[in-house]
Amino acid sequence: MEARLFRLGRPITAGEFGSSLLGALPAASIGPTVTGVRRVTTAAVLRRLFGAAAGGGAYGPGMHGAYARRASWESLAALSEVQELDVAAIEEAADRCVWLFYTSDWHMRIIPALDVGIAALRPDRRTVAVLAATDAD
Repeated sequence: MEARLFRLGRPITAGEFGSSLLGALPAASIGPTVTGVRRVTTAAVLRRLFGAAAGGGAYGPGMHGAYARRASWESLAALSEVQELDVAAIEEAADRCVWLFYTSDWHMRIIPALDVGIAALRPDRRTVAVLAATDAD
């Protein structure tokens, strides 16, 4: 599991936020081994977070119903830098972010559906939030 924030030396455009930039970050889950990057929507990120919370991973119990929804919104809030658990505020902030799903050699790929790599370029265009987990976590 990895959850980190990176502060870039200068603001970047949404177009500059991709595999090259991710590969340059000193993150254990990314580094030079990025094998796939794709731009996604806020809704896709929320679905992935909900799936992870509800599924519980390879070795743990999942959360049920409202608990999984709450955990996914809390994770989206943290990635988007929102302090309160106000769905409208979280959604508004998250929609101002640029979102990527990524894979790398770090993801063990034993059960690929359980591996997740999410990167967010926050609205300040200088902060990148990374959340990654594998089925071994």
